Amino acid sequence: MADKKYKCTELIEKFNEYRAFKQKKIQEWRLIRSIYKGDFWNIFKKYMKDYTITPDCNYFEYVVQAYLNSIYSGAFIGTITPRRVEDEPSIRQLNAFINYQWNLWGMKNKYLHVGENGELYNLGAVRVEWSDRKKRIFLKAVAPQELYFDPSVDNYREGEAIFVERSVNINTLKNKKEFKDEVEKYLKDKTIASDKTTANRLAGYENQASSKNTRVSLIECFIRNDEDTIDQVFILDEAVIISEKLNLPLKNFPIVCYTPQRPDGDPYGSSKLLKILNTSIALNLLDSMEATYPFRLLNRVRFVNLDGRINMRSFADFGNTPGASFEVRGDPRNIVYYQDIPHLPDLSNIKARLENTIYQVTGVDPYYRGRATNSVQTTGATQALQARVTMLTDNARITMLEEFTEDITRLIIEYYFNYGGDEVYEVPQLSATGTNQVVGVHRLNFKKMLDSKVTFDYHIAASTLLPMNQANLFESAKGLYEMQGQYQFKKQIITEEELIRYSDFPQKDLWLQRLARDDNERIASTLVADLTNFASIFSRLLAEGLSEEQAAQNAIQILIEEKNSMKQDPSLGMGLE
Repeated sequence: MADKKYKCTELIEKFNEYRAFKQKKIQEWRLIRSIYKGDFWNIFKKYMKDYTITPDCNYFEYVVQAYLNSIYSGAFIGTITPRRVEDEPSIRQLNAFINYQWNLWGMKNKYLHVGENGELYNLGAVRVEWSDRKKRIFLKAVAPQELYFDPSVDNYREGEAIFVERSVNINTLKNKKEFKDEVEKYLKDKTIASDKTTANRLAGYENQASSKNTRVSLIECFIRNDEDTIDQVFILDEAVIISEKLNLPLKNFPIVCYTPQRPDGDPYGSSKLLKILNTSIALNLLDSMEATYPFRLLNRVRFVNLDGRINMRSFADFGNTPGASFEVRGDPRNIVYYQDIPHLPDLSNIKARLENTIYQVTGVDPYYRGRATNSVQTTGATQALQARVTMLTDNARITMLEEFTEDITRLIIEYYFNYGGDEVYEVPQLSATGTNQVVGVHRLNFKKMLDSKVTFDYHIAASTLLPMNQANLFESAKGLYEMQGQYQFKKQIITEEELIRYSDFPQKDLWLQRLARDDNERIASTLVADLTNFASIFSRLLAEGLSEEQAAQNAIQILIEEKNSMKQDPSLGMGLE
């Protein structure tokens, strides 16, 4: 095999620098993950007594799920806009290709994955991979623990390299043609003792290797070269380079990251959950104190006078049991003494202040979740209030999400332009009526499009696609449609099809198909009636001695006047009913 461009020792030295810088982040992320997964009291149990009652109000879950439901469940998709008029047909086909492939790439699920990791760790990532055999891309979500950025920059795009370390099955790696020879050569000289990725896993050591499942560290290094392109290097077990892909025709790294809080001082940034960590701990501790107090009150320390001849073993076991009886000698009041428990002050005010602090820092309060609306009662007013609160909280996130969507769309198109070659991609052309009826096929050849020097920009308006905004759009469309019917606008502003399209009925596609079919039948019947009427008027005018040209013009004028009259009075031409 030819000599490799990179030296493994130099790349591993750089990787160790990146990994050492990330250790503090790994500790923070582990703590966040443990609390989010419900292990709060497993972390603090060493400070608790055995009898302590441990209620868990998971504020991390409360905040993250609120954002997932309000933002990341929206339908986001990149849109390309042409710079020149002559590029519009090509760009229309390109947008049709993206729209058709978007769900096939699994982007709905990817946004939920990226959003959850973004809220937990301030880092959600997706990578793009190209398959030469299938001539298409694959999108994969990348766990934050696998990514290592250049610590000298705030923006990961500006760094010298990105390392992706993941644990893989060595047998699976050997089955890949591009790695097989180098992996087998390495295994002849060395036995893999352990998986080196376990030390940096957020989940710790949950995934245990077995005799048939030998795990090994595989590092992918994306590094900038002198030609302003990207080189991809694969390193096995932090010891040997098993493959190099040089001069990838990409301007940026094939990994797109989403950070709700813009990084400052390091490429990872800080999760907003860290800002409410201490407050969340304090609230759970206060809840535990309140819950444990009645138990302590019912199980106070007791001092017993042995002169009373009480059975200590029975009294210890059944001293608090209702209806229990004990034989004593002397006055019982002088035999058993209960130690007083310090009175627990009212904690309502401090707990309310702490909860309000969480609401103010995160923006996720009962108004945001639609659980509280004060005196607002009507559905429309409630939705308007919630939409206003949502926008006040989420504008920065939506901006970052739009940037993420633009970046991932740009990277996808860049891959197809560079690797698509002579492949022709067929995309169904759907009916413009909003139904799923296929009326044609778009055929894309990215090489021809590249040769024609098509120019375009990327654009995404994510805010209008949020779940809450979709509900508001339907309410606005419904109000406009009702106003249109009430005031009889001369020009139709919104149609029945557009009203249904804005709705969220599960069967709306069937309704749109039926409306389209009815429109086609009505157009056909109207056309037959108009042609019959025209032929009748035309023949009558010819009989009156007019030339064919004059008869045709007069017949057309008469039809236009009849149409205008019917617009003024729709009952004309309906006959007797």
